[in-house]
Amino acid sequence: MKINFFYYLVLTFSVMIGCRKEVSFEVGNKSSDGSLQSEISGDCLPKTVSGTYEAGKLLVAATNTIKVDVNVAQTGTYIISTDTINGYFFRATGSFSNTGNNSVILNGTGTPFSAGVNNFVVSYDSTICDVQITVLPAGAGGPAAFTLTGGPGACAGATVNGTYINGLVLTTNNNVVINVNVTTIGTYTITTTFQGMNFAASGVFSATGPATVTLAGSGTPTTTGINTVPITAGASTCSFVVNCLPPLSNDYFPRTTNSSWSYEFNDNVNDTLYRKAIAATISAASNTFNIFLENDGSGLDSSGYYRRNTATGEYYEWFDAGNFLGYNNSLWAEYIMLKDNVAISTNWKSTGFAGTVVTTPINVRFSYTILQKNVPITITTSKGTTTYQNVIVVEERIDGEVSPGVWQDITAAIDYYGKSYYAKGIGLIKFEEYNAANAVTGQQELRRFEVY
Repeated sequence: MKINFFYYLVLTFSVMIGCRKEVSFEVGNKSSDGSLQSEISGDCLPKTVSGTYEAGKLLVAATNTIKVDVNVAQTGTYIISTDTINGYFFRATGSFSNTGNNSVILNGTGTPFSAGVNNFVVSYDSTICDVQITVLPAGAGGPAAFTLTGGPGACAGATVNGTYINGLVLTTNNNVVINVNVTTIGTYTITTTFQGMNFAASGVFSATGPATVTLAGSGTPTTTGINTVPITAGASTCSFVVNCLPPLSNDYFPRTTNSSWSYEFNDNVNDTLYRKAIAATISAASNTFNIFLENDGSGLDSSGYYRRNTATGEYYEWFDAGNFLGYNNSLWAEYIMLKDNVAISTNWKSTGFAGTVVTTPINVRFSYTILQKNVPITITTSKGTTTYQNVIVVEERIDGEVSPGVWQDITAAIDYYGKSYYAKGIGLIKFEEYNAANAVTGQQELRRFEVY
């Protein structure tokens, strides 16, 4: 899928033969750059608090922990820590070897002085986020006593969050909120497993009376339709309903009518794009292409024309290369943007797109390489964090014809290359723009989808 980053192509192309940009890579024990992931409220997103916290009881570093996510822009060493509150704190040190989303576990140190809720500020690089820890009164670190509200029938007021699809691994968006009535404060663990789906929660109740518990989902649904999931805690039982949708297709870029995708640019909640596949098609180059529309806030408009060759696993876009590249005249053509049945490191190139900008003749082509296949990719947007399975990562670079029949990678000249991430049964989940120094300069991330 093309995104227009080449307004200045003619300027760089005309001088690239006589001028090449040097690219250098620093090595050594450098510090990493990045940002903690957080909600609009400031809470770390996601965050996992492990262990029991009891007034007067020394923390155990291995079990009293906080896990947070960091979006790493530059690899290197890191120190992530909290302030000291109520006699204890959390800290982690290490080195990031991969950019993008990384999870880090901070180990607890110290002894809580008193019971209560402590709000810690987690700090990394120039970013912060909040984590709340509940400290139980001294001697209250034992198991809690509670009942499930609504038992033995339906769990009263239960809320089932997320989309459940047969054969698709559950993510952090999949959870169930249930209500309980606490009679004795203390620790709790609630788990249930049904048709491949697991729901679990552990923590502490610091007060008696009504309370809510969020059960995190995991596993992979093995069924389609309505599922009544039973859950048992102590001597009480109740149930909640999960509707599992049919399995996703093997298509890495679905084009089914009314399927839609919503994207967010550069983690800006106000910079978004909505795309939708419609029923109408067009005929071009002796093939039929599905039509996509998009809305960036100014109304629906044309967004592209796509087809798939099922036999070869190749995905094509029909586009106006002349308009896209800024040529004097239109030049409609198709190119292969994705291959889903080839090995990692496979490379393919489009035909050359020859044209003229003002008086300068130009001929460029797209070069694609499969970087990864069937890998999990985690994305964090304003809507939360989601891990997509079975993702193919494709790198896109641009070649220029510097003399008849002689092609050259012009990444350094145009200071650009891109990476597209396609998830099985879902479509494009992420696009990253890079400069020639391999730094991310822009990104487009999926925050919602509906595939039919």
